[in-house]
Amino acid sequence: MIAQALLAHGNASKPILILTHTNAGVSALRHRLKVAAVSSSAYSLSTLDGLALQLASTFPLRSGVAKQALALDVPRDDYPAIRKGALRLVRSGAISEILQASYSRVVVDEYQDSSTTQHAFISTVANILPVVVLGDPMQAIFGFGGDPLPSWEDDVLSVFPVQMELSEPWRWINANSLPLGEWLLASRELLSHGEPVDLSTAPASVEWVNLRGRDDTAALAAAASTKAPNKGGSVLVLGHSTTPRRHHEVARSTPGASAVESVALAELERFARVFDPGDADSLEALVEFAAKVMTQVPASTYAARLDSLRSGRARKDADSFERACLAFCADPGRDSALRVLDASKARQGARLYRPTLFYAATRAIAGWARGATEEERVGVAKRIREALKFGSRIAGRRSVGSTLLLKGLEADVAVVLDAGNLDARNLYVAMTRGSRKLVICSKEPLIGAHA
Repeated sequence: MIAQALLAHGNASKPILILTHTNAGVSALRHRLKVAAVSSSAYSLSTLDGLALQLASTFPLRSGVAKQALALDVPRDDYPAIRKGALRLVRSGAISEILQASYSRVVVDEYQDSSTTQHAFISTVANILPVVVLGDPMQAIFGFGGDPLPSWEDDVLSVFPVQMELSEPWRWINANSLPLGEWLLASRELLSHGEPVDLSTAPASVEWVNLRGRDDTAALAAAASTKAPNKGGSVLVLGHSTTPRRHHEVARSTPGASAVESVALAELERFARVFDPGDADSLEALVEFAAKVMTQVPASTYAARLDSLRSGRARKDADSFERACLAFCADPGRDSALRVLDASKARQGARLYRPTLFYAATRAIAGWARGATEEERVGVAKRIREALKFGSRIAGRRSVGSTLLLKGLEADVAVVLDAGNLDARNLYVAMTRGSRKLVICSKEPLIGAHA
């Protein structure tokens, strides 16, 4: 619908501003618009938080957002302050003419994920520009702590009354998977009324993996390895947002899989705190980090092996990884640290399954000045994290992550991990990511009944 609207927009003098909530959503929209051959001059695309940050940074005095908050050092506190600042700014009327001169109208996708403050912001913008919001309350899975979601019936629909409701499963029709689309629509109706979905009623394109009495790790890895029914098809593997270690283990155990990282990238900051490239004793932290993001890193045996090489007791010559480690110990620094990571990645059979974290760390190391303090290293890591946060999230051919991280994406196959632990909304989001095939892992065939 968005692509068709933009094509109809033609060669208008002002673009349409398109907003959504996640970088995954931005990535999916940008891809869809590119496939539809929509001119990039017809639209401007951003997350709601990205727009709020842009406005608050451009007009810091009028928005009333403190400089410290704009630095995003404490995201949990800073983003709410930035959202409130953007709301103050548009309510003041100071940028009304700027918005009218910049955009012809606004389209907000995934509106069910808007917080109360964000809803107030968009409602105010609707007094300045024409606004259309698109959303599904059954996909409202985000939480904002002290800034809760508004009531869909009482708050959202009172400002943006329903103009039309989609009832055709076009994604599945276009993928020649109408039975799956119809079953998902029926499942949505059940889940929205607190009733369970019975997997025994599912069409042939839905596969149930019974986890009862099985080794979960092996069963989940096997499910995550499901091949797409179409050549070159993509696979999304989705689990609960509270189990990132489980996702990492599945990605590690599944050939060709990569983990989608949380935008917070907390492990990047932790790495910056414990690894000092100028300290030879930091090699342990560097190797441990490498072992967290790729396979075939001998984190438990490398130290003894280095001792053996130094003492001349080793019967086997050092390989490239060991030589890089010895070189770092002899001359610690950014370049020798990066060579250790490169040598880790080049080991026979090594596979990088957390590429976002790995490349963020290499950028951080390259950006650290010689002798940088812990505070300075962390500062560089935070800037890299924020730059990644507002870029597009590019998922691999086989990606593993939580429903929160993968919500805006779609693939040919969706694999739902531990479906029995997902509430109705998270389950519905996970089940609707795949257009051709759905694999559900659970201990029972009835899923989604709990709140």
